[in-house]
Amino acid sequence: MERLVRSFIRAGAAAAAASALLLFATSVAQADGALALGTCSAWGWSSSETSRGAGQKAIADCARHDAQDCKVVATTHEGCMAVATDQSVSCGRYYWASEATRPEAEAGSLGQCRSGEGKNCTLVASKCDRVD
Repeated sequence: MERLVRSFIRAGAAAAAASALLLFATSVAQADGALALGTCSAWGWSSSETSRGAGQKAIADCARHDAQDCKVVATTHEGCMAVATDQSVSCGRYYWASEATRPEAEAGSLGQCRSGEGKNCTLVASKCDRVD
């Protein structure tokens, strides 16, 4: 009987560990990301379990660049975002894209810069709210 009890305890512990691992994997896989932009080279990115949390963190990250006017311009759920700027313009504007993969987001932000008459478009950053 004691052997049977120990067997149930081990099975229960294994099931609890598997449940905890599944819960952790689910919460990580379902992250939300946010991109905030401000004036003159200010941008911020964050990921969190909620889009609201990600947005608040992205605004705080943007504000670290001495910008007072940071605003969330995009959120994503299990996606990627990229930011490009025209380096030929002092304090130029940002161009961003949100896509399923990092290469698509990077191409999208650079494409928007070029179609917006950017002369020296440069990728500033690209981030995903999941591992890609």
